[in-house]
Amino acid sequence: MVMAYLINSLSESGVTQVATCKTSAEVWHTLEVLYGTLTRSRIQQVNSELLSLSKGSLSVSKYIHRAKALAQTLASAGKPIDDDDLVMWILRGLGSELHMCNQI
Repeated sequence: MVMAYLINSLSESGVTQVATCKTSAEVWHTLEVLYGTLTRSRIQQVNSELLSLSKGSLSVSKYIHRAKALAQTLASAGKPIDDDDLVMWILRGLGSELHMCNQI
């Protein structure tokens, strides 16, 4: 019954990937291997975006919203980042603007 549910929830291309599986565990493992790679790739991409994030011409509000959205994406993929680390990345992305504020 579990195997039927899994197969019925797949797209046509997904069904072809698990067509030779004999058990629901085998179907699940095959799907995990297929789609887990995409998740790891996406996590690396989001991490890279967060590392290279800078305020640039964005408003402060949009900049912080973008950083929070990237952090939320990581959290939903099972790789949350610590709030302190997020603050560090946000401050790092301010660059020279942060230094100008410190001089005032």
